[in-house]
Amino acid sequence: AGRAREYFFRALEYLAPPPPVLIAVGGLSGSGKSRLAREIAPHLGAAPGARVVRTDAQRKRLAGIDLFDRLPPESYTPEASRRTYDACFDEAARALAAGQSVVFDAVSLKPQERDGIEALAGRHKAPFLGLWADAPLAVRLERVGSRRDNVSDARAEVARRQEETDLGDMTWTVIDSSGTRKNTVAGALAKIRDRGLA
Repeated sequence: AGRAREYFFRALEYLAPPPPVLIAVGGLSGSGKSRLAREIAPHLGAAPGARVVRTDAQRKRLAGIDLFDRLPPESYTPEASRRTYDACFDEAARALAAGQSVVFDAVSLKPQERDGIEALAGRHKAPFLGLWADAPLAVRLERVGSRRDNVSDARAEVARRQEETDLGDMTWTVIDSSGTRKNTVAGALAKIRDRGLA
């Protein structure tokens, strides 16, 4: 009976999909933000879930290289980052306009980057929640050091440098991402559900 009820409600979602939402997941390199973004996406919006818009992947598409190839340092200039965010904003805007929820996966170090993502949600009248994945440097260093076949180019030196960054006023909801993946995802989904967004 439980499974039949689940199928019934899933069918109703296809007939009358919920309005799209925009969830941003930011955090320093190695915080687990990209994994968190992928894990929460299936729980958001109409089936099969939210579209994940990832700056790491977009930056490599713009450069015309394979997702797992490393980019040179000049691909990380402020101008290159602006182009990357603009392309991600366009991708997210198309999804929202089509009624699909979006998870925006980006480091989002600068307040203006975070504000830009929130403004995008406002332009599309999409409910918004910003999540900030937070983990101590030691955890982040371990994670970036163990990466294999990862879209992100960030390594230990980037993680250390980010530690010194002034994030400005952090208005996003902080999620402890230092523990297990299961606990991090559960904590994020609880915050999302508290806001009525899933």
